[in-house]
Amino acid sequence: MKKKYSLEVTKAGYANGLSLQLAEKQKKSGMLDIHLVDSEKHQIITNAADAFGKFLDALGCDWRNDPNSSDTPRRVAKAYVNDLWAGRFNAPPEITAFP
Repeated sequence: MKKKYSLEVTKAGYANGLSLQLAEKQKKSGMLDIHLVDSEKHQIITNAADAFGKFLDALGCDWRNDPNSSDTPRRVAKAYVNDLWAGRFNAPPEITAFP
């Protein structure tokens, strides 16, 4: 079996590194070319949406009753997991060298 080496140089959990969840999954499996499955991402989105809702509450935003922002915590969490920080939750693509 060919040993794989991580190209990750940033500590897991830092803003520009892998998520703690993916780093732990890689550590447990011993494989670097894995990613978080949809159910794992869904749990992260749920936890982040709850936390962001509390953040909006702390700012005095009535997001639950405002029809323009009622689903904002979930939308923000989904944007981070699926778009803005998507690379934190997926294995990096394999690098190919050409002559």
